[in-house]
Amino acid sequence: MMRSLSHFTRGCTLAITALTLTGCVSGGSTEFHRYALAEVPSSSAPSPALHVLAVPGVRLSGMLAGNGIVMQVSDIELQAAQQNLWAGELGHQLTQRLQSSLQHALPATRIDSQPGDGMTLTVDVEQFQGRFDGQAVASGQYRVTNADGDVRIQDRFQHTVPLAEDGYPALVRALGTAWSRSSDQIAARIKAVQSTPSPTSSPNTETATEEQSQ
Repeated sequence: MMRSLSHFTRGCTLAITALTLTGCVSGGSTEFHRYALAEVPSSSAPSPALHVLAVPGVRLSGMLAGNGIVMQVSDIELQAAQQNLWAGELGHQLTQRLQSSLQHALPATRIDSQPGDGMTLTVDVEQFQGRFDGQAVASGQYRVTNADGDVRIQDRFQHTVPLAEDGYPALVRALGTAWSRSSDQIAARIKAVQSTPSPTSSPNTETATEEQSQ
């Protein structure tokens, strides 16, 4: 059964339409909780680099750029927690984990942080949040270009993961899983393109159907 949104409030008695997910208001001291995404398993000894892939910083949409963990409390309303925060800038965490995942999945590729002579991956994250139906969702779009600026891949990702239990720790773990699946999807597309010769006459934009994992 889907976890109801009210479980996140831990005792608040406000109606769902008035929930803020910032913790119950009281006269006591404010307690902050900070969360980090789980680390990605480290890669084995790297293979000789046959390819170069630049992965600059992941870009976040709207309120995702703030410190508070975001919850979608209805089909149209988003709210950011004030007491349950990311331990460090979220975009930096997502970038680091994406780079580590790609290095693990593409051992013959050198992952750089700045564009150079190889391909460049840009990622825009539009959703990275809990949802009122008890799901964690990561979605957005990404593009891979070659050194000449030609688009090799342009695609979207969307992955949802159900929370194993109530509370923000479970939400953060589910978001981490959703991001790992997104990274795996991106890695698989890049690996396929690396095995295909670059176009010589016109950009070869490859588009795939949006995926969603339960």
